[in-house]
Amino acid sequence: MAPDAYEILDVPRNAGANEIRKAYRKLALDFHPDRNPGDPEAEARFKEIVIAYETLRDPAKRAAHDSLPRGSGTRSPRTDKDSGPFDQEWEDIFSQIFRGRRGAKKPARERGGDLQSRVEITLEEAAAGVSREVSVDRLTVCGQCRGEGTDPEAAAVACRLCGETGEIRFHRGLAEAAIPCATCMGSGTQSRKKCPGCRGAGRLSQRERIRVKVAAAVVDGTQLRVRGKGNEGGGETGDLLVGVRIKAHEIFERSGNDIFFNQPITIVQAALGDEITVPTLGGRVKVRIPAGTQTGQIFRLRGKRLSPPADGARAISW
Repeated sequence: MAPDAYEILDVPRNAGANEIRKAYRKLALDFHPDRNPGDPEAEARFKEIVIAYETLRDPAKRAAHDSLPRGSGTRSPRTDKDSGPFDQEWEDIFSQIFRGRRGAKKPARERGGDLQSRVEITLEEAAAGVSREVSVDRLTVCGQCRGEGTDPEAAAVACRLCGETGEIRFHRGLAEAAIPCATCMGSGTQSRKKCPGCRGAGRLSQRERIRVKVAAAVVDGTQLRVRGKGNEGGGETGDLLVGVRIKAHEIFERSGNDIFFNQPITIVQAALGDEITVPTLGGRVKVRIPAGTQTGQIFRLRGKRLSPPADGARAISW
């Protein structure tokens, strides 16, 4: 089974980017090869920590990792003699980093996380389409520190993890590789003081009301995607995912876009025929009951079903 990146960094599977980054910084500092010279187990552990972080900080890699079977939950020390997918991933990461490289670039900024909410509508609203407001608590990038979490006015000091180089170097045989330092984001320096605006979190939580459009003929359980209304990150902002629940109706039942209604009639009406008035989602209409009508017989009223938008589009994303 593939090693579990969440277990390696000791974070929950729903951990946010900031929690993952903090866990990586702490573990990378503890198992850095410079702090553990000549210790192959610490070196192997450092490899795992780096790969786990590189996997979870990238949305695409994280999604691919989440789709894999989970590991056994145990991890044994690894050495250069070990081989397998995890070692190959290590080689793939470092094969892209040139020997002797200095002044590492900042890592790519993480995409903000998606938020989830729900709206409950009536069958009548589902038939006609409706607009609703939802309240969500969004994380927005702190304007004071621009998401860094440190006081921009405080004096900068050398980064404890990379020693002001802006990168973490690793030697394997005659090869030398480097990755951007996640503690200082490749700058080589960091502030000792937390940002007073966000208290070091880099983001602020704020309640926001967002209007969501639900298209006509929406299906129960549909998930609407409101782009750019999720949490802000260092890169692209996440989306708001809104689930639609349609309340059960007192007299109508829905099957696809058809609406069913059970209308009791007398034996005389069934035998001789009659004209009755029945309810629809658009109001009451007259229906002719022919003579000899049988129990359970279905009459179709044209134009009284749910009608999707003319272009056939459903409100899945907008």
